[in-house]
Amino acid sequence: YCDGANVIEDNRIYAPDMSYGLYLQYCQGTSGNEATIANNLISVEDIGIALYSSNYYQNVYYNTVKVRDQRPFYAYSGNQNLTIKNNIFSTESSSYPAFYMYTAISGLVSDYNDLHTSYTYPVLYSYSNNTFDQWQTAGYDSNSVTIDPVFNNDSTLVPLALALDNLGTPLTSITDDINDVTRSTSTPDLGAQEFSVS
Repeated sequence: YCDGANVIEDNRIYAPDMSYGLYLQYCQGTSGNEATIANNLISVEDIGIALYSSNYYQNVYYNTVKVRDQRPFYAYSGNQNLTIKNNIFSTESSSYPAFYMYTAISGLVSDYNDLHTSYTYPVLYSYSNNTFDQWQTAGYDSNSVTIDPVFNNDSTLVPLALALDNLGTPLTSITDDINDVTRSTSTPDLGAQEFSVS
């Protein structure tokens, strides 16, 4: 439970047997006083970022989330005005979506993300499975991708996939990464850290 412009930033959560990385409920910002979840590296077993219920005005920016068994991003019900950009959400599961929103979210903005899963439906939204094409046709994630990041390992989560390099969009509120490296002002990288792939 939390209100206002809370900031959850620059955390490294490596707990491969833990069910959740971040779990928020009834965290309610307001327009012009939004909360921010940014530049977090999360590697857990089941659910990386859970916005369980009744979370309002949450900006989810530049997070790298990898899970072994279930869903990197999970929103259950009653959430409103979520802005989700420049994240890497990756699951090793072939049975779960990368992006799970059980009920509809009013004021949802989602774009410039990597929604990686080998499951046929990378998104579940409002009770329905969506292929990536269906999700984009619905008006979301038009500049997003579904690319395997090929992480260097499970703890530091540095992407090695060349196709993932420089796919972000600049955000004036976030100018550096988890390592205090300055973000590109034109083509920042997705996820918690700027990276170069040779």
